[in-house]
Amino acid sequence: MFSALSEQLRLPRNTVAHYLSVLHELGFVQQSPGDQRYRLSPKRCLLGRAAPLDALVRDAARPHLRALTEMMGGTTILTIADGAMALHVEKIESPHAMRLTAWIGERVPLHCGSSPRCLLAYLPETEREAYLVRPLLSFSPDTITDPGLLRRAIAETRYGVRRLALGNRRQDDQHCRADLGQLRQRDRRHQHGRRLM
Repeated sequence: MFSALSEQLRLPRNTVAHYLSVLHELGFVQQSPGDQRYRLSPKRCLLGRAAPLDALVRDAARPHLRALTEMMGGTTILTIADGAMALHVEKIESPHAMRLTAWIGERVPLHCGSSPRCLLAYLPETEREAYLVRPLLSFSPDTITDPGLLRRAIAETRYGVRRLALGNRRQDDQHCRADLGQLRQRDRRHQHGRRLM
């Protein structure tokens, strides 16, 4: 692999190997276990959001994010997995005064929050289990740090997405899942108020 890159870049193989090693350490390239090939990581989004592919993904996702925000009334965030972290790459703010706050370019652990947890739920099982055996830090009183409870939450996430994909989602379960109990209560009150109007 270094030979092909070395020829394309017209650089010595050891220089290419050194550059890839540094880019890997900094998190700009990733290497799957047992694979000699490298690929760009999502961290490149942090470089001024200049990567054309990222702009295409954001542009393609934006209408869907807007539609979700209009339908659900909450902030929608496009999040991608970046190793053991989730990276927020786009968002559409809720029109309501009380809303979820997230910043584009923000990185959060995969067990913190509903969007990152959904990414964790759909990692390959070996990667997910490797993540769950590491120490899980708490970032709020609602952060799930117990691996057994987190596995249960992941199973619920996977089941909920399957239900949604199959079209069997109950009418009263149309609010976004959030980790904060207060947000759940506010959403229920909001839904109840809509039904009264």
